Amino acid sequence: MSTEKFDFNGTALIRKLKSTLERLDPGYAEEYQLYTQAKLRLSDSAFTEALDSRLAAKLLYVAWQGTCWNLECSRNPANKLRIQADYEELHGESRLAVLPGVRLAERAICTAIRQFSPEQQALAMQVQDFYAYLETVGFKLAHLWGFQWGNVFFPEVIPGYVPDIHFTFKYRHMVEQDLDMILADPA
Repeated sequence: MSTEKFDFNGTALIRKLKSTLERLDPGYAEEYQLYTQAKLRLSDSAFTEALDSRLAAKLLYVAWQGTCWNLECSRNPANKLRIQADYEELHGESRLAVLPGVRLAERAICTAIRQFSPEQQALAMQVQDFYAYLETVGFKLAHLWGFQWGNVFFPEVIPGYVPDIHFTFKYRHMVEQDLDMILADPA
């Protein structure tokens, strides 16, 4: 993974996530089809744009947490023990709700839902189910991608930084097992 290939912004992370799932997750096509049908029937672009904004802010934060963890592991190898923690703790998910981009998107989502008819609310729930799926898988992948990006970025800006390729492989393997996917080698 080169720094040129890793576009560190939320929108790019969503694109990368969807592309990865399309290639590697056999259930993605069905999830996406259900989402698309509900989205078309709902016909409220502001609602789905707010969901996209919220997901983008969360993915960016989680990717950054992966990058930071990489540096923490480099500075103090005992930090590698955090691999034994659950993903929510590893990703710092308890702090997601207070992120400015998440808060702003949440307000837009709540405003839209309050104005929906009961039928639209049911469709909105179906649309949100797709985003819940993207978060469940996406947080794991974004954190790993952030960690891997650190292996490329930090040697450029931190004298003496040496990526721990063995630990990166171990972490990637753990994510692969948990997601039941074989991820491509970072190049």
